[in-house]
Amino acid sequence: MKWTRGAFAAVAVTLLSVVALAVVIGYSAMKKQPQYEYAVVVDAGSSHSEFLIYTWRPTRANVSTEVYEVPRVNQVKFSCSTDKGISMYDTPQDSANSLADCLRKAAAALPENARPTTPIYLRSTAGMRVMHNNDPAKAQAILDACEQLFRNSTLDGARSSAIILPGSLEGGFGWITTNYVADQILPTHKSKQHDTTAGALDLGGASTQITFDDPSTYSKLSPEDQLHLHLFGNDYYLYTHSYLCYGMNAARQRMHATALQQATSKGPHVTVDYPCLPTGFATNLTQDDIAFLRSDYCSNTIHFDDTILTATLQGTSDTTACQQQTALLLDDGLPPRMGTGQPAVPDQRFFAFSGYYYVIDFLCSTKGLPGCTAGENSGWHMPPSAIVAAADSVCAETAQQLRRESPTIPDKFLMDYCFQGHYVNTILTHGYEFGQDSKQIEFVSEVNGRDVGWTLGFLLHDATEEQGPGATRLIPKAGIVAGVTVTVALACIGLAVLYRMFRRSRSDYSALN
Repeated sequence: MKWTRGAFAAVAVTLLSVVALAVVIGYSAMKKQPQYEYAVVVDAGSSHSEFLIYTWRPTRANVSTEVYEVPRVNQVKFSCSTDKGISMYDTPQDSANSLADCLRKAAAALPENARPTTPIYLRSTAGMRVMHNNDPAKAQAILDACEQLFRNSTLDGARSSAIILPGSLEGGFGWITTNYVADQILPTHKSKQHDTTAGALDLGGASTQITFDDPSTYSKLSPEDQLHLHLFGNDYYLYTHSYLCYGMNAARQRMHATALQQATSKGPHVTVDYPCLPTGFATNLTQDDIAFLRSDYCSNTIHFDDTILTATLQGTSDTTACQQQTALLLDDGLPPRMGTGQPAVPDQRFFAFSGYYYVIDFLCSTKGLPGCTAGENSGWHMPPSAIVAAADSVCAETAQQLRRESPTIPDKFLMDYCFQGHYVNTILTHGYEFGQDSKQIEFVSEVNGRDVGWTLGFLLHDATEEQGPGATRLIPKAGIVAGVTVTVALACIGLAVLYRMFRRSRSDYSALN
């Protein structure tokens, strides 16, 4: 075939068209793909709301197999907390307004060009679950007011949301976080999961959660205790249960109601001996406190004399009575009893965080009591038998002794450690049935230098459900299809032109012969 100008032109047009299309697509992808993406997550707990910021670099998509690699999500060095939980205010607008200062600080901590594309995810936990049981309409009004605050902010209000997080997911997300930061589950879609994972124990203000992976018992669990997670290409079959009203603050609240129930005198004011407070210290309950005990979902089944309007709980430093009364919290009529339907805890390590860590860190770090062993993650190992002995030691001290040994700790925390120590032991041994000498629990606030809690797990779960936070395709699928179609069409045209010219050249050759 003789290469004419037409042949060269056909080939050149085809090649240049393909190259031009590739350049346009590549440039468009680079323009649309941000270097980093961000999200603000609000942990709206029962006692306070905490703002955290996470960032990740968007990952490329494997278009041919529809497989996405989930990016590594990192926490920005920023934290801001409110004084109270959003369920503790008189009006929904007051609840939303309580978040405004932290929201402004979170926005200021973000790069300016990232603010319009950064969503705010408020997930409220047990405090709002209790509120929903007390007053569903008010609970929804609080969430609506928070969403309106987000829409009026400089961040991406359209993608922001405020919802109540179910207890099972709070436990599941905490499990994801602990195993992710401990490198027990790996952030690649085709990774091979480790032979064992770690269990997660979370103790909040209004609820407590236990979660662990035990496929051998999964089919025998009740549906509400089952959580199937598909993470990074692997399947996990979890037992998880969240016990509403068994958090530290809710348990203390029920202890107060029980103490008033046992009062031998009538109102309007009563003074009651309280074994879990030290001698020389008393807690006064106001009319609002008493009214709250009567009406709140977590304590309204514990009835006490109607004439009581105010009360004083007088500390007696009685560790035996305190231990007995905390154990009764598991049988005070709130269904289900802790541990019901739970398989035996497997022989694997557990990470215990939030309220667990604060109690054990006080006993080990501040008090330096026997039975503590430094953990691998700046935390502590302490078997339940040692926790009981440590609680006994704290309960035996008077208020004056406690203040002298720990002068920087406010009374509202310091005077409560007798109760908290016994309650932690009660949950672990009488509730979840860990052995008294079990050393499989590490009490931590971080693992491998990264905070533990449910917030990171929430983002990672969404990453796998939605192919990654920000794991957008380099170009839309429709664009890929259109590009391939145009490329094939141009190639076909070029080949057709070349074929026609080839046929013409053969015809000319035959005529010459």
